[in-house]
Amino acid sequence: MKVSTLAAALAVVGLGSPALAADLIDVTAHSYGAGGQGGGIRVGSLGFANYGPAGRFDISGNYVASNALFATQSFCFDVTKVLFDTAPDNRFEIMSLSAFSSNVTKQNQVAALLINTQSLIDGAATVNDRDRAAVATGMAIWEILYEAGTTGYSVSGIWGDSGDGNFFTYGDFVPYQATANQYLANVESGVWTGNTARIRTLVSDTGNAQNQLFIAAVPEPETWAMMVLGFGLLGSLMRRDKTRTSLEKSNRQQAA
Repeated sequence: MKVSTLAAALAVVGLGSPALAADLIDVTAHSYGAGGQGGGIRVGSLGFANYGPAGRFDISGNYVASNALFATQSFCFDVTKVLFDTAPDNRFEIMSLSAFSSNVTKQNQVAALLINTQSLIDGAATVNDRDRAAVATGMAIWEILYEAGTTGYSVSGIWGDSGDGNFFTYGDFVPYQATANQYLANVESGVWTGNTARIRTLVSDTGNAQNQLFIAAVPEPETWAMMVLGFGLLGSLMRRDKTRTSLEKSNRQQAA
C-alpha cells in the first residue's frame, strides 16, 4: 500500500493529525482528593483579590456523545470562577494545552509541573505531605498562568506588594509558598520536563465555570473507538490492495 494511501486513511478517522479531537463532558461530581487548602490570592493584572482553595480535584462525569464514564484528577487554571457539577454550567470541552496559554514556553512549563508533581502527590508518605504537594502544585499553576513573563517565578508576597509581578499568595497559603517556589524553580531551570501532548484542559462550555487541567489517560475512551475504526479501514484497504496486486500479477502472467 502506498504511503499516501495510508496517510489518507488515517486522516479519514482523525488519526493523521496531531491535533486533539474535542469532546464534551458533563461533570456530575467533584471533590478535593488532595489539597483543598484555602488562602489569599492576588492577581494584579485582573485587579481583584480572592480567598480561595488550591489542590487537586477528583472529577467524574460522562461523555456527552457516548455516555461513557469520564473520571480524572485535575487542577484549576481559572481562579476567577468556581467548578460546577450541575446544569447548565457543568458541561466542558476537552481541549489541548493551548487553551491554558498560547505561550509555548508556559505550555511546556505546566506540562513539566503536572507530570512531575503527580508522583510526589500520589507517593507522599503522609496525608499532610500529599496535601502540601497538591496545594503547591495548584499555586504554581496560577503563577505560570498569571505572570506576564516566563522566568523569575515566585508566589511569595504580601498584601499590596507590587514587586512580585501580577500574581502572589498570602495568608494561609504562606506555609506552602516555599514548596511552590521550589516546584517553579525546577520547571524554570529545566530540571523538570514533561510532554505537553499528555496534558488536556476542560474548558467551560458556557464560560461560567472554572476551567481545569489534567493528565490524560492514553488513549482516551473516545480515541480507542477511533483507532478501532481506523485499523478496520486500514485492514480493508490493505486487503483490497493485495487483491489488486494479485490480479495484476495474474494478468501479466497470462499476457506473457
